[in-house]
Amino acid sequence: MKFLVKTLRQHFREDFSLTAFIAMLLFAGLLIVLNSLFSAEQFVTQKFSYRYWIYPIETGKNLLVYWSSVALLHALGTVKIREWRRFLLLGSLAILIYSIYSVFYSYICVVVHSPAPCRIWLHYVSENISGFITLGLPMFLIYRLWQKNELNSFYGLHLNQIVWTRYLDVILLIVAVMYGAMYLPGIQEYYPILDSSYFRVCADYLDVPRWLTAIGFELSYLIDFVWIELFFRGVLVIGMVRYLGKHAILPMAVLYVVIHFGKPLPEIISSFFGGYILGVVAYQTQNIRAGIILHVVLAFSAELFGYLLLD
Repeated sequence: MKFLVKTLRQHFREDFSLTAFIAMLLFAGLLIVLNSLFSAEQFVTQKFSYRYWIYPIETGKNLLVYWSSVALLHALGTVKIREWRRFLLLGSLAILIYSIYSVFYSYICVVVHSPAPCRIWLHYVSENISGFITLGLPMFLIYRLWQKNELNSFYGLHLNQIVWTRYLDVILLIVAVMYGAMYLPGIQEYYPILDSSYFRVCADYLDVPRWLTAIGFELSYLIDFVWIELFFRGVLVIGMVRYLGKHAILPMAVLYVVIHFGKPLPEIISSFFGGYILGVVAYQTQNIRAGIILHVVLAFSAELFGYLLLD
């Protein structure tokens, strides 16, 4: 906890801009209201999921949100963009890659030919682990080709020398908060992500212990958060500091809110503040391991309490 408080205190003392923060908070709030009023995310999901049109729609939405946030900061005079052509190219390419990753469904051709009792389980597992190919590998190529000389690591992804005691009290706090959050509207209905019956049916068909399919899904689910942190805190913060400086955090936080559309409202609202805090930590430390650890703990707690509180 001391580490987190010290990092945030340093940020608020040296880098925080109240004008920029309020502007981005209001913009994120406007997007939440518009999505709620017009059910935009629900409409797109129902009409275009597993169709090719989902790729340009998702890409266009993410590009519009991110670059609108950057443009708003620039209009307020709080940020001066450096090397804007290179920034525009790298930022747009990164968002294109993320958008493909977020709605990728080509694995479905494998799932539909799998045994029926395991299709739902395999669908979720395949969706989670596909991030290695659709996000991790493309971003590594961009890093090697264009950004290796300007960054100390692969967008802050290095997990060596982790001091676990630094995070222990924060982890306990997250677990406690998540338990309380399970009683908020919509949270308990959303978690766990996958009904445990799918674990049992698939395990019985494969004649393996049920805990094996349960752990297989949960591991794939938690691994997916590595890609989330790599993109949002790694690429959009650490990778864009060269062009936006300390203000790279805020456009990331707004886009981070948008990717939570479709989830319970308390989670959508809190994602701005959670994304911002993790962005600050990534910016100050040039490392995303804190984000990965805390995000995984948060997700695991939601899954665990979701199962325990099932009627």
